Amino acid sequence: MFWMKKKAVFETRPVYSIRQELELLRPFVCSRQTEGAKAYTEEDIQSAEARLGYQLPVPLRELYLVMGEVFCRKDVPYVREYFLPLDQLRWDGRYLLLYASTSSNRGYGIDRKDPYTDVFQWKREGLTPEGQLLPDSGKPRRSEVVRKSPYRNFSSKLTYWDCFIYRKVLDLIYDGWFFRGNITDELDPFFVCSLLPKPAPAVREMRKNLEKYFAPLCQHPELNQVRLFGKTMGPEDVLVYGWINQTTNCLLLMDHTEHNYGLIAGEPVPYSFAEEVERQTGLVFYAANQTGMDRVRARAEEMKQAGLL
Repeated sequence: MFWMKKKAVFETRPVYSIRQELELLRPFVCSRQTEGAKAYTEEDIQSAEARLGYQLPVPLRELYLVMGEVFCRKDVPYVREYFLPLDQLRWDGRYLLLYASTSSNRGYGIDRKDPYTDVFQWKREGLTPEGQLLPDSGKPRRSEVVRKSPYRNFSSKLTYWDCFIYRKVLDLIYDGWFFRGNITDELDPFFVCSLLPKPAPAVREMRKNLEKYFAPLCQHPELNQVRLFGKTMGPEDVLVYGWINQTTNCLLLMDHTEHNYGLIAGEPVPYSFAEEVERQTGLVFYAANQTGMDRVRARAEEMKQAGLL
């Protein structure tokens, strides 16, 4: 007698709109990423959907409408990942690539046969594992789905496109500022904080301090929260991915290595701006011109001695 394998059943929810969050983020994107980037219209998106014969996920449509081509470019120095421009979207068999790397053959996108429109990963056709073009063999190639690649990853919840896009946009904004090169100017919009603590009680205390000065950038906790270093922690212990203070016009975005926060002001400001945020939150910041680096290193040593790292 053969036993039929029971099909996994996953929880589902409606996909959230993230347009409000994207509109809040748009003014904080580094100018080297926005320069020369064209805008997309609703008509552009509808034209791409008609060509594909497929309606794009709502959060992706919102990304194109609000950010345009900002995060779809590979010509920006140090860009390692990007969303595909509308005119480059195409089906590879039943797979639609939406997000790719400049240095590997891995990509993320949609499997047309997936009823949940989940986030899938696969090996892209015609590329080496390092992302280099393979010689044309004259034989048809098809991208290969990475086995068990949906972002649900054996958990009871899907990873939806709202969460994927929201977090990738935060990553791309952070990287856009961090990798722009050495800055010697006294005024600058970007500062990096000291290392984050690991023990749950210290994470809880840090979050309470941040809540006195910042508000969560996104009101949907499942999009905006991350377990520090992959640890299982209670709801009160998770870190918030993105914060905003609309009064002082600044963001606090987590580095996707989960080791630091980056402070981004709406305009170039003196280091005293970061010092004021420090007084409010307890975080210590250094600037791209290395101002404050000695203080950040001293804080790291203090945390190490206290067993917080």
